Amino acid sequence: MMFPIAFYGGLCLFAVIYTSVSMYHHPFVPPDRDNVDWLNSWLMTTAIQYYTGILCLCGVVFTTEPQLWAGLLWCIGILTLGSPMCCFWIVIWFWRGGTLTLARKKERNRLLEGKTNEDDITTEYQEAGDNSSIPSQIDNIQSSSASFRTFGEA
Repeated sequence: MMFPIAFYGGLCLFAVIYTSVSMYHHPFVPPDRDNVDWLNSWLMTTAIQYYTGILCLCGVVFTTEPQLWAGLLWCIGILTLGSPMCCFWIVIWFWRGGTLTLARKKERNRLLEGKTNEDDITTEYQEAGDNSSIPSQIDNIQSSSASFRTFGEA
């Protein structure tokens, strides 16, 4: 669990610093289209911003695909072919019954096991020692469950 936090935290920090340095040396407004340095700086900044977002999506794709090789191939396709591959993965994901909901591990397992009963969820949270906001967590799980089942039945 520590690797994704470190990786994506570092990626975020790198993108923010690179963009900030670009903005400092070559302000975005007004555009200086005749200056090759300005153009190169913003082309590189745009590419870094794009791949930062794509790597975030690749993390979701890689961890949601059931087979390791499938996740790896999807990520290679997304990194090389770009946004059409991202859209294609989303279409396939929906076709196979997925949703755009990013649920926590416990919530996703509950949904897959069909545990949407309020008593089951409350008991599970109490056993884990988490009594902080059980009612709001139950509402979140039940609304997630409804959308999960709706797409699964379609």
